[in-house]
Amino acid sequence: RRLLTALQAFRDPQTPRWAKITAIAALLYVVSPLDVVPDLAPVIGWIDDLGVTAVAVSALLSATRRASLR
Repeated sequence: RRLLTALQAFRDPQTPRWAKITAIAALLYVVSPLDVVPDLAPVIGWIDDLGVTAVAVSALLSATRRASLR
């Protein structure tokens, strides 16, 4: 549910550019073959990807909440 809300926030023109750039950078990190912890290591290799994704979703949701408070 939060992921869908973050997607809607990404598509919203009122969402700040920094939040959108954070989301794009996170997506590029997740699909990039260059990782801090390679995905070849089961579980541990995916944890950093999940962490980066969680930070990006959190940034989008936080930016959306700030925009709605204005």
